[in-house]
Amino acid sequence: MQRLLWRGLAVMVVLAMIGSSAIAATVITTKKIDVVYRGIKIYVDGRLITPTVEPFIVASNGTTMVPLRAIAEAVGRNVAWDEKTSSIYLTGGATAPVVPTPSQVVAPVVTPDPEPQFVLLSQIRILRNVGGGFYRQVSKPMRIAGREFVEGIGAVVDDTADKQAAEMVVDLAGKYSRIAGFVGVDDETRNSKGGYILYIKADDRQIYRSHLIYPAQYPFYIELNVQDVKRLAIIAEWQEISKIGDSTKVIPALVDFRLYP
Repeated sequence: MQRLLWRGLAVMVVLAMIGSSAIAATVITTKKIDVVYRGIKIYVDGRLITPTVEPFIVASNGTTMVPLRAIAEAVGRNVAWDEKTSSIYLTGGATAPVVPTPSQVVAPVVTPDPEPQFVLLSQIRILRNVGGGFYRQVSKPMRIAGREFVEGIGAVVDDTADKQAAEMVVDLAGKYSRIAGFVGVDDETRNSKGGYILYIKADDRQIYRSHLIYPAQYPFYIELNVQDVKRLAIIAEWQEISKIGDSTKVIPALVDFRLYP
């Protein structure tokens, strides 16, 4: 099933037999993260597996986290947890497998999910484009914190009166249910003194306001409900973040933005 640019597969360990008593002697820290749940499915050799813990995407960097035990056991591996060293061991599982004769082999019937249809944001009709002006990057890929994206929309904002904000309004005509993509600052302006805040409005109703987005920050993923929305406004507003930098120019980057019916 097609996904929005998987940026690597990290592994989240889910060990059902380990309770609250399985606390290692090593230093334990906790972190709060924003995650995105989007009904991720896991197939092993064409077979859908259903883990007890739902996979999710780390919003800050697009990394997908999946339960290790469910995947390991689906491929016949054993999983062991060492409480003293906080270590996980995968072993070869059972002894030599039983190989069926050709007459016993029944090919599984796999019915893949239909790939979701989408339209790129850059393909939507523009109703308004003012201020710093949004544009489609076609001459070269956009890069955010070193990551390269083929499909991207950018703008130019700085501290001058006519470019402190860029606004683009596109015509959705009520055809789409959600919009999703990654946001950041194009590396061309990584030494800027400025950053920006991103606002998204649906039919003049604000549905999203970002944190302060600054150069060299990792791209982060957003997904918004645009059911029955006729006009979508995307606004990037310049903000000063430092007294040190080569310029005040900032290029807000919206990459791999897709609209789904």
